[in-house]
Amino acid sequence: MAIPLSVLLELKGLDKARKLPEPIRLLLAIGLYQVSPYSWDKIAELLGFNPIALKEKLRALGVRLYRLDEEEVKEELEASRSL
Repeated sequence: MAIPLSVLLELKGLDKARKLPEPIRLLLAIGLYQVSPYSWDKIAELLGFNPIALKEKLRALGVRLYRLDEEEVKEELEASRSL
C-alpha cells in the first residue's frame, strides 16, 4: 500500500504522527522508506519507534529492509562466501 506523498508532507513535522496508533505509524514508516532517503533508524526516530523493534515488526510483516538492486545482491553474496 503506497501512502500518497501529500499525506507524508502534511505530517512534515511528524509530531502529530507520533500520536497515531501503531498500525498507522507502521504504514507511515513503510511509505517514508519508499519515498525518502531516510534509513529505517531515522524513520524509527521520527515516528517514535525503537529502531530494533520497528525492524522486527516490519520483518514479521514481510517488508524488505534493504534497498539493493540485483547487482548489489550478487556482490553481497560473493563477499559473504569469501569470509
